[in-house]
Amino acid sequence: MKKHAIFQLDCYSNKQTKKYQFLHNFCVPTVHKYCNKYDIEYLLVTSESKQVFTYQEKINLFIDIVNNKKYEKTLFLDLDIYIQDHSPNIFSIECENIAGCLAMNYRLKENIDHIKNILSNKISDNEYFRLLNCSIAPNGGVLLFNNDKIQTQMFQKNQIENMLTHDEAFITYKIANRDLSFTIISDLWNNRTLTKESISKSYFIHFLSHSFFDDDGYDKTRNTSIENLKNLLSK
Repeated sequence: MKKHAIFQLDCYSNKQTKKYQFLHNFCVPTVHKYCNKYDIEYLLVTSESKQVFTYQEKINLFIDIVNNKKYEKTLFLDLDIYIQDHSPNIFSIECENIAGCLAMNYRLKENIDHIKNILSNKISDNEYFRLLNCSIAPNGGVLLFNNDKIQTQMFQKNQIENMLTHDEAFITYKIANRDLSFTIISDLWNNRTLTKESISKSYFIHFLSHSFFDDDGYDKTRNTSIENLKNLLSK
């Protein structure tokens, strides 16, 4: 039995878009190759829901992943992660903290505002205080979990934070109020600076933004297209 596994989530109902073809044909094969190289199990979880994606699917998957004690460690990757051939084995990182490793994000205030809006008066003043003093904004696209160390009560189906509809806010809440602590890993494992120089030095490239819509091949936030992204990886 393999000790480590990589999970990805596919919630796309329309698999004919340029965006999906980019994810499926360009990014995902690099994850398969990486798993074969380092003897990692690969699991693609699909959702047949026709509803608008709300991140609830990711939250439910995080709970299932963490509580799967078949593996010592598991890694969740978004579908728009491209892994370079020279990338070392991320599972060889020694995570000093119990929960695992995560990459940083800049949306901490957005996470806290989302939690306050959704949970409103359902959380105590002390819980909200801890959120305001939380310094960690995780990126939900690269999360390494220590399955053999995380206690099952930290991720349960009936916890209040499961009402959230944002994966990163969900993890922020866990860090602030469930005594979860993570080792912060380098941006080499979650590069979002899309230049040839930056990409050449990185291990994992996290390609898309929230403005990359399904029905076209253009990223409005980064003012770039799928073809431009592919060209960044050309020799």
